[in-house]
Amino acid sequence: MKYETRTVVKEEKFENVINFFEQNASKKELENQIIYNYHTEGDFRLIRTKNYVELSHRSTNKENTVYIGKKYEKDLIDMFRNIGISVDFKRFRNRYKYIYEDFYITVDKNIKTGNILRVSFKYNEEEDKQNKLTKINDLYKTLNIEETSLENFEEIYGKYRHSWNDLVGDIDEEQFLN
Repeated sequence: MKYETRTVVKEEKFENVINFFEQNASKKELENQIIYNYHTEGDFRLIRTKNYVELSHRSTNKENTVYIGKKYEKDLIDMFRNIGISVDFKRFRNRYKYIYEDFYITVDKNIKTGNILRVSFKYNEEEDKQNKLTKINDLYKTLNIEETSLENFEEIYGKYRHSWNDLVGDIDEEQFLN
């Protein structure tokens, strides 16, 4: 099974977190992403990057993901608009990706919403899960960060959803991706 935890990284600690993973992770990658969250049932989103387009839908118990060639990107976005699927909100982030020990790590520098550290892993048994959660707590201590509550995330994204266009509406998408 898969498990994920996430926490907010305060701006003053962001560079230390990035430096830690740059020095200690086995795989390192950085990409700029634009995430379009659509007004639909479940969590339906389009993620644009310089190299690929990802379309995903999460319902309560299942996630479906499809990768689409860049050459179809504009047609897909136009198609959604033409059939009336509207953008609920749009986010811009610089995503740092790492493999650290047996964890998949992403550190997102989200424009106007803050920095998020995600740690995910696979496990087979509850004991394995608990051991890995202990390692994550130790990692947080090493990084001098604390786990963020779900309520805090809901507050951050709730505020952003209401004013996202005022906050990021003037960003040139093509320039951001390149």
